[in-house]
Amino acid sequence: MNTDKKVLILTDVEQGIESIIKEMTDADSENMVVIRSFDTTIVHPYDEIMSSIIQFVYNDNIEAIYVVGSSDKTATDIKKKIQSESIPALNYLFKHHMPELQADTVEEWLKTDSSHESVKKSVNLISRHPLIPSHIKVQGIVVDDHALISVSA
Repeated sequence: MNTDKKVLILTDVEQGIESIIKEMTDADSENMVVIRSFDTTIVHPYDEIMSSIIQFVYNDNIEAIYVVGSSDKTATDIKKKIQSESIPALNYLFKHHMPELQADTVEEWLKTDSSHESVKKSVNLISRHPLIPSHIKVQGIVVDDHALISVSA
């Protein structure tokens, strides 16, 4: 058992992921760094999540990164939940004055990909990032109710 192996897990809000990764990697809980987000999508190669990953890789000597998403949840219509008179103004800003945003509308910005696509995109972005050393293993996993599905970039 390699108890000294340090791993970083980028995961969604699903609970219990750590035990699955512990079984897969033989890493002790003390050697696991977990970053949680609503989903596992890294939007931009230099966003806050990617910055955290890079800092952990260098400061904690991470050997492997696992991007773990849970099976797709029921999508909610965010527009129905957000009751705001400012949405038209925000949509205008998104489209015309905020080119750094990766969407044209608030709804588009808040929309999430399927877990499989989200994990695949993030694995690809992390593994090809110029600040992630090439020896770092990056693996994607989608946890379904019945099985683990490995995802490659």
